[in-house]
Order: sequence, then C-alpha cells, then structure tokens
Amino acid sequence: MELKPNAKIYDYLEFFEKNETEKMKKDFKFAEFLFDNYLLAMSFLKKENIPFSINDINDLILPGRMQEIEKNLFIDVGHNPLAAKAIVNTLTKKVNLVYNTYKDKDYKKILTILKPKINKLYLIDVKNERIEYKEKIKKVANNLGIEIEDFKQIQKPMLVFGSFSVVEEFLRRKFAGKSL
Repeated sequence: MELKPNAKIYDYLEFFEKNETEKMKKDFKFAEFLFDNYLLAMSFLKKENIPFSINDINDLILPGRMQEIEKNLFIDVGHNPLAAKAIVNTLTKKVNLVYNTYKDKDYKKILTILKPKINKLYLIDVKNERIEYKEKIKKVANNLGIEIEDFKQIQKPMLVFGSFSVVEEFLRRKFAGKSL
C-alpha cells in the first residue's frame, strides 16, 4: 500500500468504518494531535477482538501534553517544531506563551510556527546548563515581531511550552506560593 503525503492513520485502517472513527474522534477528550496514537492502539484491540470503549480512558491523564491545569492555563512539554505545529493546530485562540528552551533546539523555527497563536511571549528563567541565553531568545523573538518580556505572573489565556525543565520551573513557582 502506498502512503499519501499528510495522510491520517485512519485512512489506512481496515478495522473501522469511517463513521466509527469520526464518533471516536468527537468523543476523544485529549488534544487532537494525540488521536492518531489512540486510534492505532484501539485498532490493535479491535484486531485482537478485545472489547474497548472511549469511556475506558475517561480517567486517564496525560500530564504535560496540552494539559489544562486550570481554566485557560495549559502546559505542554513538547519542545520541537513538530510539537509546535501540533499546538498551533490545537489552539483555538491566541495565548500568552511562557517559554524557554535548550541551546540545541531550533527555537527560531519553533517561535516562527507558534507566532500566529502568541499574544505575548514571557521568558521564564530556568537554572539548567543546557538553557539558551535569554538575550539570544529575545533577539530572535524581536526579529520575528513577537512582543517579549520576562515572566512575572500568570496572564491568561496562557500556555507554558518547552521542556520538562521549563514546565517544572513554572509549576514550582506557581505552587510554591511565591511571587511568580
């Protein structure tokens, strides 16, 4: 079978009827970019005649993947261009972005992808020898026309995006009760 560019996995599954996958997609509670993973797993169960239901995952939590930790406050530990594209396709409105990145990441490309969904970029300090120098990130953001300032407090709607180190630092500040 020849795969088409940008094809979805369910275009090639013989275990589901089209309307069956559409219903599953409608009932799926996680970020849309995770649906193909779910569908692949459900395909295996169906092929093996193992009963399943979308309700079987109602109490499943996927920490850190476009997770809404409170109303209009999301965290995502993706830190590459593919994750940025998935987020752009998932977000329905512009957000304030809390961000930082490792030196070895293509943050110019990441910020270019995220730009249409960014109101303002808030750069959070992270103590890690792999973290890029703030001035370099600020220069890239300025060149892209993204308004940027240092992170001080939550400004919803907000997305905290970056490595586990970035999300961890944000959560540490938020739940430590200290000033953000």
